[in-house]
Amino acid sequence: MTDTDHTREALALRHVFQQPTDDRADMLVKLEESALPLRAVIAHARAIQREAPMAEWRDVLAAVLKVKTVRITDDIKAVLENAVPPSEALDAYKATLNASDDIRKKRAAAAIAEALREPDWERDVERIMDSQRRREVAAEDLAEGWERHRVSMNGGEAGEMEAIKLDPKRGDWARIINAWLGERSGLMPGKSLLIAGAGGGGKTSLASAFAWDALAAGCPVMLYQLELGRFEAVECVMRQNPDGTPRLPIFKKKLPSHWSQLLDVPDDPSPKGEDAVDALKAMARKAERLRNRNGGKGHAANGLFIVDYVQLFAKASTGEAFHESLASTISKLVKTAANERACLVLVSQVNKSAQSTELNRTSYAGADLGRLTDVGMTIERATYDNDKFASAGDKEADDENGYEARLIKRQKKRGQGQPPTSRMPDGYAGVWVKEGTLRDTPDDKPQGNQATKRLTPA
Repeated sequence: MTDTDHTREALALRHVFQQPTDDRADMLVKLEESALPLRAVIAHARAIQREAPMAEWRDVLAAVLKVKTVRITDDIKAVLENAVPPSEALDAYKATLNASDDIRKKRAAAAIAEALREPDWERDVERIMDSQRRREVAAEDLAEGWERHRVSMNGGEAGEMEAIKLDPKRGDWARIINAWLGERSGLMPGKSLLIAGAGGGGKTSLASAFAWDALAAGCPVMLYQLELGRFEAVECVMRQNPDGTPRLPIFKKKLPSHWSQLLDVPDDPSPKGEDAVDALKAMARKAERLRNRNGGKGHAANGLFIVDYVQLFAKASTGEAFHESLASTISKLVKTAANERACLVLVSQVNKSAQSTELNRTSYAGADLGRLTDVGMTIERATYDNDKFASAGDKEADDENGYEARLIKRQKKRGQGQPPTSRMPDGYAGVWVKEGTLRDTPDDKPQGNQATKRLTPA
């Protein structure tokens, strides 16, 4: 480092102590993170300021000079002791922050170039990028971050580019579920959803409907499919086209062209929880890159990450019981999605004991997964009688024109708004399923049809 670097950082430190006392703490955090030659000096100044927020600069400097481990040359001491023009100090402060960003970018570029020479370069590159991301998050002012979060969570109904939501043209059931997802009728960036139910109930189909509509809105999607094969997973999404009636067989249709940039389906996703966390972070980086290429335009969520199904995560080698290990894995995924401003959908089987209690007080696979997510719902086979849906229990689901009845229940309400005014009681929605395709009516007619078989549950 040159003397110029030292002088610039000394001036930057003086700028901080020319500001109101309430602003100094946050500014010192940023400066300590950014400064290189005088980082130790700034760290001690910050510690002193933290203990005595109202301290004058001369007192702070006197205390710093007494610290034997801090070395300050005479020329830097002269800068710190003498009066500094405010404009010059401000320019030095800005330059220090900018120079630090440039150094980090160069270091990251060099580290990435080195990692590319190794066999496992993809994981190494993601680790480097994640390290850069953590520094950016740590350097973000808490008040500024909260303001950004607060603004995003306020307002009326979220648009399709603001949140993950089902296309309203899917029908009443989709509009009701959207209302369950949050006060803005959608799963906002950073939020998580748990879809639970017994085998064959329609969990994968419901998650796939979210995937289709996220892709249609330009949001990257990763199908972390632990149960089905890669192309079976894509097939499930292809069946969820909300326009018109199902066109089966679907194998005559090509993938929508825009999916090539947005959809990722790992060929053999790892059942290790830490690998899933890494995959979620990689998806978020991809979403940020796509948005940067488009001049900052794009979906507000850094991707939609769908895990199907969570019981197939491997037990950690920590000596924990499986349900404890599973809860730990899901907790990490939920927190990572929140920090990365991505959306997370988890698909879960339920305990046999839970199935016998109408799923409304269930713990999922012995792990209290419902407690960890922002929203929880179950989907189960249903009967349909007198224009109403009801839980099928041990009976077979009712069938109409090849469609089977399903009942969706909201299990978790924390911080959630109420469904829109309709004939639907709060917390219930009905839907029809045919060969994995979810539909508003069982009449093989386009969505929005107000035909006879409506969606009012018992």
